[in-house]
Amino acid sequence: RRVHGGANEIRFRCLMPSALLIIDVQYDFLEGGSLAVPNGNEVIPVINELRKSRKFDRIFLTQDWHPADHCSFCINNPGAKMFETITLPDTGKQQVMWPAHCVQGTHGACFHCDLLREESDVVFQKGCLSRSDSYSGFGTSPEDTGLLDKLKAANIDKVFVVGLATDYCVSNTAIDAAQAGFSTCVIEDGCRGIAMQTIEEAKAKWRELGIATAASRDLLYSSSEPEPSRA
Repeated sequence: RRVHGGANEIRFRCLMPSALLIIDVQYDFLEGGSLAVPNGNEVIPVINELRKSRKFDRIFLTQDWHPADHCSFCINNPGAKMFETITLPDTGKQQVMWPAHCVQGTHGACFHCDLLREESDVVFQKGCLSRSDSYSGFGTSPEDTGLLDKLKAANIDKVFVVGLATDYCVSNTAIDAAQAGFSTCVIEDGCRGIAMQTIEEAKAKWRELGIATAASRDLLYSSSEPEPSRA
């Protein structure tokens, strides 16, 4: 069976050990949260159905886990305006100013109660350093979450990415996965993004790197998993 998706056409074959990466399905990114992604709650039933399909060899989750003094919080940068990009004076890094979110030990940092979980789940926390932010589930230097080592240890060849938000943590995780040599696919209906412009910018980067996209039904109603193929 073949599903046509332009440059991201996929054919169904089951050849490679795969992992589902579930990105940041936490209360602060969901309805009522301090940094709610529009329609973010819609990803939960999609992700749950993917989990129940048992089509993945491993399930890994990422969790934003910020200290209260995190550099990305607008409140910690006097004079900064919400959602603008500033240069942090001590590190020289560019940083978007966000409302405080996913603070360690708070309700907002917890996974949503409707998200299916199992004891075998492995969680990788990111954004744990005060003066550095990590959109990617792999971490951004100097932070290393350990996800790369875990994928390699499990002999994973292909990763599927779902969660929040499409244009930030999902995209950065997918890009890092592809650059690390994994065959990478973003399951689009299992993601929601913040803004159309940044979503389209993210998709352009995916095309450059050969990152595939698919709909959850492509996995749920097939006896095998999608693999990127030539158009």
